Amino acid sequence: KGIEIKLGTDIDLNPGWTAGATAPAIVWTPIGRSAIDTSVIIPFKGTFNGQGYTISGIYCSAVRGYTGFIGQLVGGTVNNLQLSNSYFSRGGANVGGLAAHMKGGEVNSVYCDVIVNQTDVNSNNVGGLIGWADGTVSVTNSWFAGTVTSKGRYTGGIVGYVNGTANITDCLVTGQVQGNYNGSETTMYVGGILGGDDKGNW
Repeated sequence: KGIEIKLGTDIDLNPGWTAGATAPAIVWTPIGRSAIDTSVIIPFKGTFNGQGYTISGIYCSAVRGYTGFIGQLVGGTVNNLQLSNSYFSRGGANVGGLAAHMKGGEVNSVYCDVIVNQTDVNSNNVGGLIGWADGTVSVTNSWFAGTVTSKGRYTGGIVGYVNGTANITDCLVTGQVQGNYNGSETTMYVGGILGGDDKGNW
């Protein structure tokens, strides 16, 4: 909490790699997740300022609990960031290109052109930017241009599921959002912006 991270240049974690299921040399551990013990969650509560730079070549697959660039964003802020040529996949709940779980906080001016893939029919909350938004959150002036493919119940281009109050404004989805659900529940919810919500504004 209180920490600010500022990017000073573009970063390509795996030069020459094309985003997909084949793992590259460097595998990403989500911010807010221990690389030593993946059951340990350390939520990110600070500010991540991309300053308009791009992070690419991220491969994050089958991480326990939360899968995304940030595992859990709690009361923090992410702004002016671009993510591209990256792959996030899990056979469980809460998968997002930017953050798997966002509890409070703000996302502003984030561009995300990544692949988000969820493979478990009995899991929920899959989003191009945010898998699960909880509490009071704000997502503004952001753009998802990648691909979301999900077998779970709630799938959205910006946010998979909102449990609380989400203000989603001036956001754009030009990518593909696809659901293929055959689980035990009777209904699947898929939306270009939002998969499902408790209450929200957009």
